[in-house]
Amino acid sequence: MIDTDTSTPSDGEQPEQAQCQRPDNPAEGPESGGGRDAAGEAAKYRRRAQEAEQARDLLQARVDRADTAEVQRLAAEIVVDPADLFLTVKLADLRDPATGEVDPARVQAAAEAAVADRPHWAARTAAAADLARKLRGRVRPSGNQPSGARSWADVLPRR
Repeated sequence: MIDTDTSTPSDGEQPEQAQCQRPDNPAEGPESGGGRDAAGEAAKYRRRAQEAEQARDLLQARVDRADTAEVQRLAAEIVVDPADLFLTVKLADLRDPATGEVDPARVQAAAEAAVADRPHWAARTAAAADLARKLRGRVRPSGNQPSGARSWADVLPRR
């Protein structure tokens, strides 16, 4: 038969309970290392590792921004918009593998390769800009126009 005793212990009786007491001093407990201290110490080291990773990531982002600015400065002589260079090459490819610094020769080679593939990315030289100005017939700001140059005032009828 099944025992269905639902009685509660009387006032004088204590129910049998497995009591787990934690010592105030972990060195006194059965585990000489103290499970609580080990977990706390592990948590402390995890926190420190996470903080170190965050600091590392912030510093890496700062170095990447500085290197990106340096690459753009170097490529500005070759490419109209130096930021476009990163559409064809990664920043890591422009760094010297031995030192991690931006390699000007790699930047120049990458910029020249990008201009070879996309000629419209090429930066205009002063001579090219002067030629384009002459071909469009723009008036020079200094007023020295080539002989025979006409302006819109000469072409439009007067009222």
